[in-house]
Amino acid sequence: MHYRLIILLLLLITSNIISKATVSIIACDHAPTEENPCEENGLTYLQYLDTITKNDKQIKLEKTLYYILTGLNELKTNAVVFKLYQTIDAKKYEYKLIKEIKVAVKKDWEFCWAKFVFDQPNDYWIRAYKNDVLIDEDFVSINVRK
Repeated sequence: MHYRLIILLLLLITSNIISKATVSIIACDHAPTEENPCEENGLTYLQYLDTITKNDKQIKLEKTLYYILTGLNELKTNAVVFKLYQTIDAKKYEYKLIKEIKVAVKKDWEFCWAKFVFDQPNDYWIRAYKNDVLIDEDFVSINVRK
């Protein structure tokens, strides 16, 4: 009897792991379109602030990244919430919520995305949630070029 319970639990855990593997966050340096989709694993976790200029004058440093959540057909949801957390102290697991973006999801969508603009060097976590349950997360370290 115990063996059946253990096998059932293992099957449930395996099924949960497999279903989560089909949903993932991809970082991209442009808004995705059908003509110009983002490549999975296209960006490294290490990114640099870009110099934004106007009329030949440096205005500010910033980096715009798009985070795409793929596999929406597996989630069966009508909304996804992206949350951006700034690392305060990684050793103490202290993070500060910087921004939250709720994206309405249509029934036939395979992916959705959120745009984040970073203007300070730091380590950040981007997390996607369905009904306050973490779906997937990604990490980026924003730095200044020397």
